Amino acid sequence: MQIPETMKAAMVTAPGQLEVRKVPVPEFWSEKCILLKNEATSICNLTDKHLMDGAEVHNGPPGTNTSTDPYILGHEICGSVVRKGSEVDDVDIGDRLSVRGWFASGGFADYVVIDRDYLKIPPAMSVEDGALLEMAAAVWLMVEQVVRLGDTVCLLGHGGAGNYFRRMIRAAGAARLFVVEPIADRRQYALEQGADAVIDPYGEDPVARIESLTDGEGVDVCIDACGEPDTINLMSRLPRRLGRVGMFGVPTEPVPDGNFFWIHEKALAVYSAGHHYDYTEWAHIKSLALVENGIIDFDDLITHRIRLDDVPDMIERIRARKEHIRKVLVEFGT
Repeated sequence: MQIPETMKAAMVTAPGQLEVRKVPVPEFWSEKCILLKNEATSICNLTDKHLMDGAEVHNGPPGTNTSTDPYILGHEICGSVVRKGSEVDDVDIGDRLSVRGWFASGGFADYVVIDRDYLKIPPAMSVEDGALLEMAAAVWLMVEQVVRLGDTVCLLGHGGAGNYFRRMIRAAGAARLFVVEPIADRRQYALEQGADAVIDPYGEDPVARIESLTDGEGVDVCIDACGEPDTINLMSRLPRRLGRVGMFGVPTEPVPDGNFFWIHEKALAVYSAGHHYDYTEWAHIKSLALVENGIIDFDDLITHRIRLDDVPDMIERIRARKEHIRKVLVEFGT
């Protein structure tokens, strides 16, 4: 395959600014590197938005300072191997790889260089599912830690991450699932997909409603899939005493009036997604197995399909939170 010298990429050029530019195809920095021709990248409604707002992460070539240097956004990808270094012996040219976590060159681009954190997907698996596996692995990490067979669970948010959680919470054996979500279309979709109750946090008191649904006890588990200041303060109010809290979505700024009293008062256990296994290959493998064997599926998860040039506008639409957007897939031409 003839590899061009330049490519298109969606780059964060300053906090809040995302531009599609023509840039050089990334080069190898070691013989452990792999060059992927991107086939599909999904937008992360949480992290990609946080990065646009100036959050600092390691998502650039070695030595890149993401707080000052332009860098390519995106991390939920699936692509085909088109070049590999001499020290790469676990994949072949043409293999399709799902990539997890932060990697060197960013995923909203025609080509991507990686040197770790990838998983070969089966020939029968679609590139869409390959891209969606990245967030599935992160969600699996949380659900595996906090959800027990027969639990009553409250999920805060039913957007992109929330839809993954609903699927995995049910797969983990939760007996009842309640969803707190301010957008009416998302609440309706949660009901259609089997939620036992939905709550509009701006139309009623979530604490009172959860108490009424659980005979005053509270839920066994509350998972925050939003990471908004309001949900950070709400998540500790909803579990029962000795219950569990899963912090998946987190705001990048300090939370005004943050109140940790109920964590202490109820003796709650609070988990981050990566606490137990960290973001390792184990979660990636487990998530692939769940999809490959039909335990969970990503049917109806993708609501929008776009091209690379449309990424800046779409992220602004996600930020506005006025539409029922679950997952957006960026498709790349051959």
